Amino acid sequence: MRRIKYVIIILFCATSCLCFSQNEEVVETEVDSKYKEDQFYFGVTYNLLGSRPTDVKQSGFSTGFHLGFIKDMPINAARNKAIGLGIGLSANSYNQIFLFKKMMEV
Repeated sequence: MRRIKYVIIILFCATSCLCFSQNEEVVETEVDSKYKEDQFYFGVTYNLLGSRPTDVKQSGFSTGFHLGFIKDMPINAARNKAIGLGIGLSANSYNQIFLFKKMMEV
C-alpha cells in the first residue's frame, strides 16, 4: 500500500512539469468604426386593394414576399458616406373577385 502511494506521488511530480497554464497571447485588433454593413433582407406584406371599382371585391389574403441583398460601398476617403446597391426579388398576389355583368342583351 505504501508503495502505491509513492508511485502515485512520483507520477504526479513527474507529470506536473508537463502542465502549462492557459496563458494566451492577446492580440488586440483595431475596430474600423466606419465599416459599412452589407444586408440581407426578407419581408412579408399584406396587400390591400385601394381605389377599386365597385364591381371588384377583395377575397382572401393578398400577400407579398420580398428578399434581397444590399452591398454598402463607401464613396469618399473618410468612409462616412456610402451608396447601397443591391438585388432583390419580390412576389405579390392580389386575390379579388370581379363580377361581369351582362352588358348587352342579344
